[in-house]
Amino acid sequence: MLTDEVISGFSILKQVLQVDKEIDLMESLTIAQGFELTKVEFVFEGQRTEIADPHHFTPEYPGSCTFIFTIKKDGTASEVTTEELTIKPMQYTEVAIVMADMIEELYPWYNNLQQSTKDFIYPHLQASYAACNWSKLDNRVHIIM
Repeated sequence: MLTDEVISGFSILKQVLQVDKEIDLMESLTIAQGFELTKVEFVFEGQRTEIADPHHFTPEYPGSCTFIFTIKKDGTASEVTTEELTIKPMQYTEVAIVMADMIEELYPWYNNLQQSTKDFIYPHLQASYAACNWSKLDNRVHIIM
């Protein structure tokens, strides 16, 4: 019976497993001399899946998982299983919502009006902007009328 000492370096996997972050499972592992790695499998939510390329593994979902490394020595295959590892979710950065004033940016002539005229025309410009009637001369005349 094999022990985890045949393969060492599992502890680094605890720190690097994250959704959508590719890792090289083999980079930190050391396999004892005389043993050959034949297969790497991923167990997630009870589903056991073989990893085709353990040098380029990308977890898809957060949660608990284990890895099973099948090794062979002298024609005898054995499995070494990691302890339960946690796949971290993607890092989330909250979106900052700010108020945009499209009227002052898109209608430069608006900035030269008196405040009382601005107060009167602003809601009409908003309606015009929302209807995609950009600042055309005939449209301005229509709004002002």
